Amino acid sequence: MSTRRRFTFTLRAKTPIHFGGNLQGALLLDGDDKPFVSGNSIGGALRSWLNASSEVISADIMYYLGGPKKSIDEKEEFEESRVYISDGHLKLPDNPLVIDQGNAGLLAMEGTAVDPKTGSALNNHKYTRYDLPQGTELVFTVECDTNPEETTSPKEADITDAAHVRLSFTKLIYTWATAIHRGELRFGGQKSNGHGRFSLEHLTCREFLFDSSEALEQFIFNRHKGEEKDCTEDARKYVEYILGHPTIELSLKGHFPYGVYQSYTDREQSKEHGTQVTGLLRSVDETYYLPGSSIKGILRHEMRRLLFRMLPDQERSIAEREIRVDTLLQEWFGSQDKIGSVMVSNVVIDEVSEMNIERINNQNTKPTYNRIDRITGGVIDGALKTQNEVRGSAEIRLELRVGKDVEDVKYAEGKLFPLIYLLRNIGSGLLPLGGRTVIGLGQFEAKETEVYLDGDILRFSNTGPLDEKGQAELKVYYDLFVAFLNKEGEA
Repeated sequence: MSTRRRFTFTLRAKTPIHFGGNLQGALLLDGDDKPFVSGNSIGGALRSWLNASSEVISADIMYYLGGPKKSIDEKEEFEESRVYISDGHLKLPDNPLVIDQGNAGLLAMEGTAVDPKTGSALNNHKYTRYDLPQGTELVFTVECDTNPEETTSPKEADITDAAHVRLSFTKLIYTWATAIHRGELRFGGQKSNGHGRFSLEHLTCREFLFDSSEALEQFIFNRHKGEEKDCTEDARKYVEYILGHPTIELSLKGHFPYGVYQSYTDREQSKEHGTQVTGLLRSVDETYYLPGSSIKGILRHEMRRLLFRMLPDQERSIAEREIRVDTLLQEWFGSQDKIGSVMVSNVVIDEVSEMNIERINNQNTKPTYNRIDRITGGVIDGALKTQNEVRGSAEIRLELRVGKDVEDVKYAEGKLFPLIYLLRNIGSGLLPLGGRTVIGLGQFEAKETEVYLDGDILRFSNTGPLDEKGQAELKVYYDLFVAFLNKEGEA
């Protein structure tokens, strides 16, 4: 006699989401041209997070999700998964605003490919990507045959089981729920750019006890009927128990006094002015913003320079130092095989004023520049460039992930100093954002860099030398950073 448990996740997107199809930038569509998520994609995200985290041991991952393994005689075998994961059903928010109609009337976003080594944009590598908006609902089920005595309400004793005791299926489900709550477990593409984050709205469980042939028939023909238990509150209690320390947050609150710009085509402005106008991206509610990927690219590039200065060059070739720095960068910003510690939000521009130039005919127009021939350095005849530059206030916000153990906190704090250092450079105007920075655009002014840590707020001035208190506090995190580099390898 066994019991099959089927958990149904109902998630709501807190960020844009992208589930890619066969064509670059397109969404995966079903036979009715509606977006959906394959069970393989969901299962891949669930397994990928388990492999990258330390929450579940590899033996339990293999037991539930299967995979390739070696037999006693060292032959390659494949263990089948005990868990079934359904395709995901997507429901868009009511009457969502869209920027552009295309690909089943979904949100069209422009992007620029970034060179991972330099952090700068690649020439002539723009693309259009279709996303689903924030508020989209994702529903999928995960089911498995379990022990009939297993409970869906874990007690503290269950939560603190020794590692050698096999993880219960319920605990595995609640562990995934916790990771979703933390924002660590994300779904779809563009995760490193802040996409794919969900909140847990509901979690329900339906049990099927196979104690007779009638029960088996009931499961086969009426599996979607019957009573479901709401496990949402149990999952949230489990989350609260094992969540541990909150995320460390860093913030710059300031403004762009001289304007900020990026060269994305502004369709509305282009229609209005009768010529191509480029500028910042706009969200679904027409709000200007700098994509988190752009900020992340700048931080990664500047972090690379900082690490090269910090690491010794004795007895190490340039190629070896490149590998060493790339490995360290993955600790902050991740890679295809590793979850990064830093999450960067889109920078929304508030209190916007668009830049206009007053002409002699009493008409205001957008700033217009001559295009430059990069080979000769001279202007290109008959080629003008019209830009939509905007001023406004904004907040640049980073999240630094922290584990639940004391050692995890120390490890995270060791990665804090360079982020404070880089944000102070941005807030003092030394590190401009966006494009056309050589003509003064993109300078950001923020009086302080704020760090939200363990319920306290640390403030570091960006407008001049730090006072004695600020120097002492920053020195603590500098020493932790050096200790982190020593732990990860020579520094």
